[in-house]
Amino acid sequence: MFLLDFEPIGGVGRGTPCGDISLLTHTFPNIPVQVLITDTNEKIDFTKLISFTMFDAYEQSNDHWVFICDEGEENHEYRVGFISQSSHKIVKVLRNFEEWLTIF
Repeated sequence: MFLLDFEPIGGVGRGTPCGDISLLTHTFPNIPVQVLITDTNEKIDFTKLISFTMFDAYEQSNDHWVFICDEGEENHEYRVGFISQSSHKIVKVLRNFEEWLTIF
């Protein structure tokens, strides 16, 4: 499924048209256990990152937008981060998905 005719969006379950949630270990085979968020200089366990965009990594790009699923986020308004395939770091963070939508 494409969002805004631009970015392929990963599925949220087997019953969806897009399939399962895209695990970072599939899209980033060499992802470190702790991923650096460069904006805040914090590290977060890769298991708390849920990729919601995907592309053909071997042909085009494997940079991804991910939900940063921290504990205690009010109303589950998780931050959204952009993780780089070249550095395996989150190089941009947005407050929430709504802010991401305003950009795209």
